[in-house]
Amino acid sequence: FLYLVHHPDVVSNMQKEIDNIIGKNRLPTMEDRPSLPYCQAVIYEVLRMASVSSGAPAHVLSADIEVNGYTLPKDAWLIPGLSTINWDPSIHTEPEKFNPGRFINDEGQLFGYEKVYTSFFIGPRTCLGQSLAMIEMFLIITSVVQKYDIGNEPGNPLVSLEGIYKGVHIPSPYNLCLKNRL
Repeated sequence: FLYLVHHPDVVSNMQKEIDNIIGKNRLPTMEDRPSLPYCQAVIYEVLRMASVSSGAPAHVLSADIEVNGYTLPKDAWLIPGLSTINWDPSIHTEPEKFNPGRFINDEGQLFGYEKVYTSFFIGPRTCLGQSLAMIEMFLIITSVVQKYDIGNEPGNPLVSLEGIYKGVHIPSPYNLCLKNRL
């Protein structure tokens, strides 16, 4: 929710999409997910910007491989830098900018989001809870955004998005203000 506090325009766009598709008389369900591409794009952009982990489990190379002119020997440990992928300008234009629109094509459809699945690791070591986590994030975030305006706690400065790194990324403690919008 910290990224939403920093980007009230994004919250407003999510609310418009939710109001147009679902209305205000029922909560979002998983059946609504395909009809809410902007809301999904916001979740993907938060995952891209604020991966919990910057790395993935190490892989041991089963053979020598060459990467960009460098030979990596068999039995070398390879540790993927997942946050590096999420912030790579050759993959994401203006990676330092919070922009859910990067995952919406000209037809208004979701695309390119598979690039951020690195937040859950990749390959055979991918997180077993990925599907459940995505379902929970969608339902919780869209339900809160539907019912409340989200803002910074009055009288307090915005908390930095930097957070703390202790093996995993931990956001700095913050309070937010929820105002009933229904």
